[in-house]
Amino acid sequence: MAIRCYIPTTLTALRSTLTGVRAVAPDAQGRSLRGEEFESAEFDAMCIAAALAANAVFDPADTGSGTEAAPERRVIVAYDAPSPVRPNR
Repeated sequence: MAIRCYIPTTLTALRSTLTGVRAVAPDAQGRSLRGEEFESAEFDAMCIAAALAANAVFDPADTGSGTEAAPERRVIVAYDAPSPVRPNR
């Protein structure tokens, strides 16, 4: 089963290479839930990613806007990462 992850970033970073980013996802306990409880855990992870994006200080020089120092647009990227494989014991 894949793990839904959320990456807080900017549009400029999204247009280039997403390097050095951190994803937010439900922890192991949250991934073990089912139904509405699982959806709630995923929603919580998305909200955490949104808060990280909103509170992050981004360099206005990276906006690509030239001389204007407009605030950078923040986005949350959602993707499904493969679940880690547990070794057989």
